[in-house]
Amino acid sequence: MQRKKGKKNKKGTRLFYFIRNQTRLNFEDIKNEQLPIGSGAMESAIRRVVNLRLKGASTYWLKENAEGMLMLRSYFKSGRWEMLKRLALSSNYLIEE
Repeated sequence: MQRKKGKKNKKGTRLFYFIRNQTRLNFEDIKNEQLPIGSGAMESAIRRVVNLRLKGASTYWLKENAEGMLMLRSYFKSGRWEMLKRLALSSNYLIEE
């Protein structure tokens, strides 16, 4: 019986993922801290923001403009707007064309 090519690698990769992230899989501690375990609430919030901000009536965004706007909004909402401004205005910052 022949083994499918790549099957062993996939199992090894999955096993390595769990070994590498073992400290992140301590669900009992996370539950005791009353932190959300799933990503559903975050995904729902992101989808809501995208729909409310970018999908208005007669609104069309180019992909790169929409991604840029969401990045700027994420800096603002996370309290990192001033840091972004300093970075943008610093002489070390290069604008790609």
